[in-house]
Amino acid sequence: MRLNSITSAGLSLAGLASAAFMRGNGIKVGPIDETVQLRSVSSTNQSTTGWGTFEQLLDHNDPSQGTFSQRFWYGIEHWKGPGSPIFMVNPGEQAGTNFNKTYTTTARLPGLFAQELGGAVVILEHRYWGESSPSRSSPSLISLG
Repeated sequence: MRLNSITSAGLSLAGLASAAFMRGNGIKVGPIDETVQLRSVSSTNQSTTGWGTFEQLLDHNDPSQGTFSQRFWYGIEHWKGPGSPIFMVNPGEQAGTNFNKTYTTTARLPGLFAQELGGAVVILEHRYWGESSPSRSSPSLISLG
C-alpha cells in the first residue's frame, strides 16, 4: 500500500514537472491545409456553411459593462435537425479565420464526428483574438492576467 502511494506521488511530481517544462510551448493547431476549399452548396443549392457574429457580454457578472461582437462559423452539412449534436470548436489563442475551411469538413475530427452522428460544427473565436477582441485597451486586457 505504501509503495503504491510513493509510486503515485512520484508519477504525479513527474507529470507536474513535465507540464511546467512544456508550458508556453504549445502547438499552433490552425488550418494547415490552405488548398482545401469550402463545400458551401448542397443539392438544394442552399448554403451549409457560413459565419456570423453575436453580441457577447463583456462581463457575465456585470451586464452593464456592455457587449462586443463575437465571431463564429458553422457547418450544417450533416445536421439532422433538433436533438442532433453540435460540436463546438475553439481555435484557442489565435484568430478563428480559416478554421472553417477544414474543421467544418471531414478533413478534421469535428467534421468527422458531425458526419458520423448527424451533427453540426460551430467554431467560436476566442474573445481576445482576431476580430472578436472587444478592445485593445489596457483596462479591457487586464482580465487576461
